[in-house]
Amino acid sequence: MRESKDADVINLTTFLSDSAVRAMYSASDAVLANSGHEPFGLVGLEVMAAGGIAVTGSTGEDYAEAYRNAVVLETDDPLEIVTELSVLKEKPGVAEHLRKRGRVTAREYVWEKVIDQLMLRVDFAAERQAIKMPEAPTKKRMGRTRTLRSLS
Repeated sequence: MRESKDADVINLTTFLSDSAVRAMYSASDAVLANSGHEPFGLVGLEVMAAGGIAVTGSTGEDYAEAYRNAVVLETDDPLEIVTELSVLKEKPGVAEHLRKRGRVTAREYVWEKVIDQLMLRVDFAAERQAIKMPEAPTKKRMGRTRTLRSLS
């Protein structure tokens, strides 16, 4: 990394510790957050949680909103990413806004909240298909009662 300190782009192909990854995300001007292993976009959320600026494609990262909390590319034209990164360089206030809103967004995607949202969909689909779901224990959380179910 020290040898690459003046590089415009660093392509890492080896394992890095979680703390090193977080430090890189937050110190970078932007992070192209794509992954062949996590098509639902965890990389972008990790970048946001670390205070970095996620650059995502239009491939299903529903949490990424252009100029609200991330840079969202709509095409595979290299000119698009050059233009977007130029905006960040020329307007540091925009970059700071994206970092701040990205952290807020990442806090909304903790596992408990994601599972709650998934269970709402499961319950709705079961109701629509007249499927009787087994009774599940409940747990009081965040001022409301939540039904706990096993997905197995």
